[in-house]
Amino acid sequence: MPFVYVAFVLVLEASLRKEWAISFFLIALPAIAAYAYGPVAVAAFTVLAIVLEGTLAATAHHLGENHHVTADIATALVGILATALATHRTRQERSLVHANSVAEALMRALLRPVPHQVGRVLAASLYRPSEAMSKRSPPTMVPGR
Repeated sequence: MPFVYVAFVLVLEASLRKEWAISFFLIALPAIAAYAYGPVAVAAFTVLAIVLEGTLAATAHHLGENHHVTADIATALVGILATALATHRTRQERSLVHANSVAEALMRALLRPVPHQVGRVLAASLYRPSEAMSKRSPPTMVPGR
């Protein structure tokens, strides 16, 4: 997704008139990358965004103007926050994977497998965790009945 976003911004930059500073849309690139990539990749996308912003500003002969410097600073700040977000997200994912594997191991240790055949009768089973059952709405109680 971040690569598509960069391509979109570059196509817009090339196709619109020069008075539109489309390169400022690159400020969002680190945040977009944080949804799918880890902290190292998000930091790399932040650097890429700053380099592209500078390159596009230089081609328009605006490099060094206050608003372009401010955009670079904003991109760096968004990049720092997005890197922290990606770090937190990857830690949460690892924790969830660990908790799920522990729960599955415990379930397999406690539940005996159902035999595939009992005499001449074929048997099948389905395990439904209690969490799935608890998500159903409880039966409603009508007062006075």
